[in-house]
Amino acid sequence: MDDERWFGRDPASKEFGAVRIESGDRPLPLYLSGEGPTPAHSGYFDPDRNPSAANNIAKIVAGRSDNVTMEVPR
Repeated sequence: MDDERWFGRDPASKEFGAVRIESGDRPLPLYLSGEGPTPAHSGYFDPDRNPSAANNIAKIVAGRSDNVTMEVPR
């Protein structure tokens, strides 16, 4: 499988080798959802917009990575 993209290798691919955490659906950029010009990736920190990502990030920050929900590579 060719996992090369515009910005290089897909970091979620098996070939890249990263460990993936479950993060739910990618949140839309707020400017696409009508809420203003905020970058898309900030939605991962918002428990109302993306609870699975926010909870996993909080567990990592709190030193509880053993409780993180993992995701398989693409």
